[in-house]
Formats: sequence, structure tokens, C-alpha cells
Amino acid sequence: IEKPVSTVDMDESKLMESKHIKLIAETVVKYLTPYYKGGRFASKELFKAKAKTITQEVHELTKSLPTSGKEEAKRLVREHMEHGK
Repeated sequence: IEKPVSTVDMDESKLMESKHIKLIAETVVKYLTPYYKGGRFASKELFKAKAKTITQEVHELTKSLPTSGKEEAKRLVREHMEHGK
């Protein structure tokens, strides 16, 4: 017999997911910053929007995997910036 999931378990799960997203975002910004410094973005707002989009993509790809998402972030930043996604 399975126990119902408690709200504490759900809160902890949301907290872990939030921390994972934050780590992904930091990684994405790290890899995206050289493009920003190189003048590839017309504004900081566009940089932030691109970082958010890539962060969400990495999160979707890695949310059920035991990975930090570092390699996925690196690959997606490169794809977005070199192939004009």
C-alpha cells in the first residue's frame, strides 16, 4: 500500500527543483556571457530572455536525469548562438 504524498514531500520536491533550475541558470549565463560581452545581443533584456529560454530547455531535458545540465547547457548555448535559433 502506497502512502499518499505529503505536502512536506511536495514542498521539498519543489525546493529541489527550484535549486536545480537556479544552478542551470547560473551555468547558462556563464556560457552565454562571452556572446553578450562580444556584442551579440542588442540589449541586456534580450540576453536575459535568451538565458531564460535556454535554461528552460536544459531543465526540460535534464529534470529526470542525474545530471547538473552543464554539458546540455554548453551545447544548447552553442546551438542557439551559432545556428541562430
